Amino acid sequence: AGTTSATSETSESSESSESSEKSEKSSQKETKTAAETKSKADAKSKALTNTKSAKNNKAIWNFTSAETSNTTGLLIEVVNNYTALYGPAGLDYPWLGSGVIVEPSRQHLFTARGVAVEDCESSIADTESDFYGYTCYVYWSLRDSEGDALENMEGGSSVPVTHKTKFEGAQQYTVSVDLHVVPPSGAGTLLSSKTATLYSRFVRREVRKYTDDDRDKLVSTMRLLYDLSDVKGQARYGSSYRSMEYFVKKHTELAGAVTCDHLHEGLGFLTNHMAFSLEFEQALQVVDPSLSLPYWDYTIDANDAMSAELNTGVDSVLAWRDSVVFTDQWFGTTSPSNELQTMTSGVWAYTPVMKAVNTDGTAAPVQNAYGYLRAPWNTNNAPYVARFNRTFEFETDVFPMCSDYIDVLNYDTWLEFGQNIANGAHGPVHGMLGGAWKANFSGWQAAEEAMGTDSAKNLVYLSVASYPQFWRDGIISCPDSCSEDTALEDCQCTCAGLTDDDTMTTNEDSSGSAATTSPSTTELLQRSGVFERIARHDVKGKLLERHQNELTGEVSFSWVGVEELEQESMNTWFFKMVCDVAQTGDMLGSSSPVDPIFWSVHPTVDRLWQWKRLSTDCMYNYSWPSGTSIYGTCSGHDEKDMLPYAGLNPSASNSLLDNKGLYDLLDPTTSDSPYVYDNFEWAHCLEEGSDVRNFCTES
Repeated sequence: AGTTSATSETSESSESSESSEKSEKSSQKETKTAAETKSKADAKSKALTNTKSAKNNKAIWNFTSAETSNTTGLLIEVVNNYTALYGPAGLDYPWLGSGVIVEPSRQHLFTARGVAVEDCESSIADTESDFYGYTCYVYWSLRDSEGDALENMEGGSSVPVTHKTKFEGAQQYTVSVDLHVVPPSGAGTLLSSKTATLYSRFVRREVRKYTDDDRDKLVSTMRLLYDLSDVKGQARYGSSYRSMEYFVKKHTELAGAVTCDHLHEGLGFLTNHMAFSLEFEQALQVVDPSLSLPYWDYTIDANDAMSAELNTGVDSVLAWRDSVVFTDQWFGTTSPSNELQTMTSGVWAYTPVMKAVNTDGTAAPVQNAYGYLRAPWNTNNAPYVARFNRTFEFETDVFPMCSDYIDVLNYDTWLEFGQNIANGAHGPVHGMLGGAWKANFSGWQAAEEAMGTDSAKNLVYLSVASYPQFWRDGIISCPDSCSEDTALEDCQCTCAGLTDDDTMTTNEDSSGSAATTSPSTTELLQRSGVFERIARHDVKGKLLERHQNELTGEVSFSWVGVEELEQESMNTWFFKMVCDVAQTGDMLGSSSPVDPIFWSVHPTVDRLWQWKRLSTDCMYNYSWPSGTSIYGTCSGHDEKDMLPYAGLNPSASNSLLDNKGLYDLLDPTTSDSPYVYDNFEWAHCLEEGSDVRNFCTES
């Protein structure tokens, strides 16, 4: 009995202890819950009432960041029809910071997002919330760079609003948004505020990203510049209108000058062509302010072509020429099948080549023998833009690859980069689209028999590019004028006094005595700048090697893989090929801007140049020595040479710039330029094994 009583007492004591513990835990839980409820209420009350703090708390804004990084809990999203598909433009530009790029004359949607909006919307839907039945509302304000109000917008939370303000190019704006919770009647309460900087810039995109409507607007406006003269265009669009004739004439006169090429073969290549591109872009915008130049990344086509050959066996060159870029909707075929070598369908059917006549009726200083705006050494008499897919006897088959991008990006100085960007990463496109032809061309077959197909093929490529140097040196002479009914074979450029002598030619006086000794072919090739040009373009040293005597400084050249005793013979074959001057497509001459695809090619190298300058982790030293032209002194290539392009600088619209001024204007690390590129991504190059974006880690 004693034992039973003790056990019972112990049990009762245990039950009492457990009951006490449960009661204590329950009390603690209730206290914790009450504290959490009070804490949430205090937090909400503080968020709703602290208006001044919300206005002053301008956290870093970046709508690509996680919402938790935004201390106001409010995000601003700004999109247009392109950024909605492809994401924000220009995120790699350091001056953008926490701002966003908007585009002139393009409609944008402004939307408020973030945890502040989510909390507001959940509160007004919660029947137990003090704000049940309220409305979440956003008020927007748009101001210019001076702080003057341009426009106010308003609407429901998470509802996109559109602006009426027309964004102007190269301007800065501020957009502010206030999020309120508004009762059915009476004043609302400010929950959160946000401010963002908007940079208005024209955005250049790859051609394949263009909408059909924007593509059609672009090509039709470009075609208008061909069809509407300066006089008629200025009467319709104002004094800033420029026709295509203006651009073709300027480029032809600068690149086809007798003394030297002011645009190519020197350090002024990039600055001049980027100025040309910007000037042309501005001409398009006179007609349609929403337009910007596209860039054609031809390595996408190269990658697709090589993949097609690997996977299906189709010839890579044919696949390259089958690009969407060469459809009637874009820039037309590269392989016209008619005797005029011109496009006969689509927007660019029978695109005219202008006659070389000034507005006052006088002849332009640079023209071919038939009076067209073409290089004097190109006696092509076709009245339309010409393209040819062959270089004499064979299909032109060299196009830039992603590895060519990396090669040029890995030059550590502006001097090396600026001189070499025109080579593998760019130059072959002109050959693929231009081509060369001549009836009864004899140089190819004779050279092939003497040295084999590969060597002869290389010499043919090089010979066509050497016409300008031979012409300027006086080795080639061309007729001043040929009537329209003169047959092409009767209007040809030739080399005077060409003989079969491998070393030199001798001219005799009237008595039969040797009066003068003419230079050998080797001396002529070196004197004219042909060897220097080839050596610069042959950066990998596969064709021609440059030698410099350490004691005398004398420069000489030799063909790679050719025996010393055969060097002079090789020079003679090459000399003869150059002298058998052919007709070329317009993309291979000083009149290249007359081909509409010209205008999407050069923004591609500009984009590479910008990425080189933006890649601050990679070496890049600026130095601009004088005399970088292969012709020696040649205006347009030195740092302080004034360039003939007005109105490029938005802050000084009528002033001219020298090379250094243009170099600085287009510096992508500053916000001075009126345009940007959509991105610096080359995902397709990774398939080739070339990481262009991280080029300085590539070997």
